[in-house]
Amino acid sequence: MTKEQIFQSGFVRAFIDEYVNFKTFNVYPDKDRLLFILCDNDSEKNDLIKIQIKETKARIVELGFEELSYGYLLSFFEKNPNYIEDKERYKYWLERFVDEFDDLIYSFDEIDCAFSNNKDLAYEDDFWGNYPNSKKPLLKNIEVNISKERNLIKLIISNIKTYEEEKLWDFDFEDYLKYVDTCKSMEVLFNLCELLVQLGRLKMFQYYLLDKREASFHETIPTTKLKDLITHIESEKIVREIKIQYKNIKGKRLKLLLIALQQNNLLPKERIAQKFHDCCKKEFNWNIASYNAMNGHQYNKYSDNEELESMKEYIRSLIK
Repeated sequence: MTKEQIFQSGFVRAFIDEYVNFKTFNVYPDKDRLLFILCDNDSEKNDLIKIQIKETKARIVELGFEELSYGYLLSFFEKNPNYIEDKERYKYWLERFVDEFDDLIYSFDEIDCAFSNNKDLAYEDDFWGNYPNSKKPLLKNIEVNISKERNLIKLIISNIKTYEEEKLWDFDFEDYLKYVDTCKSMEVLFNLCELLVQLGRLKMFQYYLLDKREASFHETIPTTKLKDLITHIESEKIVREIKIQYKNIKGKRLKLLLIALQQNNLLPKERIAQKFHDCCKKEFNWNIASYNAMNGHQYNKYSDNEELESMKEYIRSLIK
């Protein structure tokens, strides 16, 4: 599969979007709340926010992409010609980061393509000596690099096929992290993803530092509930009945419940898996297992169809 086909499938856009949502809504909130609830007073909270701002700025600088970061931060200033309305800002920068990734990589198998005319590994030193430094992976071993690139493309194709069949993107980021050291494309993609996360966190911390409301930090972080995600006037009833009907649901079955809600047009088709799991984790009074245990399950039309159809039918009975 070519770079152009991968981009046209929506893979890169969905990958960045899902990663940002995963880190923003699933990874950081619990850590942030713990840090701030340990503070004894507002002064300690302000000091902690300043530390977080300093560390976040350092991370942004470390990641590079100075022009992107500069433009992103300028887009918050109303008097600047580059200002972007709040409701449009994330969408704009998501597309801008996708374009940046497109500009920075030649293909997802750059080493394989570059070395295709010379299979003799005795020339590996000459190959790396002439290869652009900006394109070199962290780990330089041609046999390993080529093997990893080919496996990476297989993984990407698998994700794309799943999306084409189910109209849902399912990313196991741990699987992709295994390719960061050997595949330049993944190193760049994860760095761009992390940069967008950290820029968002910087603005969040700056907002809370300047905010003079008396409410404590952990209380002012917006808390989304499952009923807020469900797009139906009877969302509270739906959540209440689901908690009774599917008590102790977890992992694979929770994924089927997510799909059932989506196929009944009660949840968005994209950018929702992390939020859904996060809400269930907070609201269900039982262990629902990890996000990966849920989202890592790949729907099987042979073994899962009967239960999925049963769930869809039950949900339809709640919204008649």
